[in-house]
Amino acid sequence: MLDIRPYQASGWRSVWAVLAPTFRSGETCAYPPEITEAGARAVWIGAPMATFVARGFRAMQFNLVVSTNEGAIRLWKKHGFAIVAVLPGAFRHRSRGFVDALVMYKQLET
Repeated sequence: MLDIRPYQASGWRSVWAVLAPTFRSGETCAYPPEITEAGARAVWIGAPMATFVARGFRAMQFNLVVSTNEGAIRLWKKHGFAIVAVLPGAFRHRSRGFVDALVMYKQLET
């Protein structure tokens, strides 16, 4: 079973080890590839005033899935998400220029 727990500051190094190469690639996240570690920490950890967990949602939506991120698209589809909108040229890919972004949606309850 997946272990979900509150973030603790001591875990930042592990979080940054995952985020840094993803941000640097400029291919999948809407953060500047040159974002500093301090800048990333500020927006990823420091920006929320509080974090909450809620039950009872009827659906989930990803607002920006980069169309060239085929692995993510396969993963979300495998878990029942559908592409419900295409945002033409909404993401500036580091090597491909402007590419489409997708909105993906999954109904949780009927």
